[in-house]
Amino acid sequence: MEKRTALAILLIAVVYWFSAQYLWKPASPVQNTVGKTHTEPMDRVSDIQMTSSDRNQILLQDSDKDREDDIILSNSKMKISFSNVGAVINKVILNDFELSAHQQVNLIPDHRSILQITDLLPDINERVFDYTKSFENNRQTITFEIISNEHDIVFRKRFVMHDDYLIEMFLEGENLPNFDSYTLSMNSGISVTETNKAAIKDMKNSFKIVSQINWELRSIPLSKLSKGAAPFTGSVNWAAVRSKYFTMAIIPDEPVMATSLNPNLIGETMGFDLKIKYSHPLTNLNDQYKIYLGPVVYHNLKKYDNGMENIAEFGAKWLRWLAKLFLIFIQFLHKYIGNYGVVIIIFALILKFLLSPLTNKALNAGKQMQKIQPYVKEIQTKYKDIKKQQEELRKLYKEHKVNPLGGCLPLLLQMPIFFALYPVLRYSIEFRQASFFGWLSDLSEPDPYWVLPIAMGIFMFVQQKMTQTAQDTSQMDEKQLAMVQSQKMMLYMMPPFMVFIFSSLPAGLVLYWTTFNVFSIIQQYFLNKKNKKEGKI
Repeated sequence: MEKRTALAILLIAVVYWFSAQYLWKPASPVQNTVGKTHTEPMDRVSDIQMTSSDRNQILLQDSDKDREDDIILSNSKMKISFSNVGAVINKVILNDFELSAHQQVNLIPDHRSILQITDLLPDINERVFDYTKSFENNRQTITFEIISNEHDIVFRKRFVMHDDYLIEMFLEGENLPNFDSYTLSMNSGISVTETNKAAIKDMKNSFKIVSQINWELRSIPLSKLSKGAAPFTGSVNWAAVRSKYFTMAIIPDEPVMATSLNPNLIGETMGFDLKIKYSHPLTNLNDQYKIYLGPVVYHNLKKYDNGMENIAEFGAKWLRWLAKLFLIFIQFLHKYIGNYGVVIIIFALILKFLLSPLTNKALNAGKQMQKIQPYVKEIQTKYKDIKKQQEELRKLYKEHKVNPLGGCLPLLLQMPIFFALYPVLRYSIEFRQASFFGWLSDLSEPDPYWVLPIAMGIFMFVQQKMTQTAQDTSQMDEKQLAMVQSQKMMLYMMPPFMVFIFSSLPAGLVLYWTTFNVFSIIQQYFLNKKNKKEGKI
């Protein structure tokens, strides 16, 4: 392998690491930037003008029901558990997803809850609500209600369950004390569902608050939130907290102006408060929210047509289109092939086939460059003037029809493919707990025994060996000998270095790279055989 080719490989590794740490952020959707004004219907204004100073004097009527923390709405996708204390959600069980201990995923950590309302009525989150279950337009509905006989105050939280991972929440209030704002909380945090060492280490990057405010994407990972964060202000289109594979998102029925989103640290994860502020005091309330509670699946989020698909992690902005294309194609293959490991191998084979014409041309260019190296060194020795030296080298390349950068082309082609595949295999829930065989029980996580990275390093060494040609060192000066020695060092040092880098990458990505290298070795073997037969080498 030429020195510049080896350096190109090193550059790929460095660029990958730097991009993974600092550059791969979700893209901002381009949408209409005109905010919507939240208008209030006339019937929201009551004749009762109770001031906020009267708020603490209100006596809410106690429910005749005991505390219940397991009031259930369910469909084929999930089971939601409500508490009648505060009318909050305390469990979201996803039927199709399991923890490593064969327990179903619960998005809300134990002893926590979401959708508390503050700044409307005193102690409302500690009060026991009356509730009724019913069907509304053939959908399961639960309505929580609390009243005050003294002031004819009525406050309701009504939840309607849809067929997938969506519920709707209606906030309804009558004769409330004057208010011009309230806070809706998603401060339970989100459960840690992946407990292996690599996933725990990656939590600070994979756990995020993601929102779209004034039609611009805003996000903050756990790593930055731990250092503190200012509230996001503006018209909130939606707001979500996400883990590596799951998310809990709130979508206002229409964006609310002058709203702030406060990200918060919640134990080892994160949550947020959504503050809704109105332009004038109100006594009646009638707001509606959609709430998505489920996996981060691109097509599930895309159907809302509001930018929520950007909750999914697809890497750098300039490669998101390619990552999405890869995911769609891999999902298509998986319809016919049940094992994702086999799908990745076939995917690598197809890519190798598509890139073969360019790769053959590049490999031949690399061989030709090695063949003319004696002439290159002769020119470099003969001409000390850099301009003259470059002019003679250009003539040499033109005479032998050689592109000096041709040997790096396969690596340059691999870089965007590699970077696009990384977020697909690392963060797509399709690969969560997707096994190949034996010890490879989760292709989205690193190989626990380094078998694949070591195999990749071995095949990489073999491929480098096959691309080298014997060089006569008897006529070389000290500078040229030093260059040859440097190339030899790169040959033996680069594979172990890449093994170390790849040991922390998803096993699916290492499987792809290893498979691609094996196909490259086979291609190189037959190409060398053909060139030898034709006398080109």
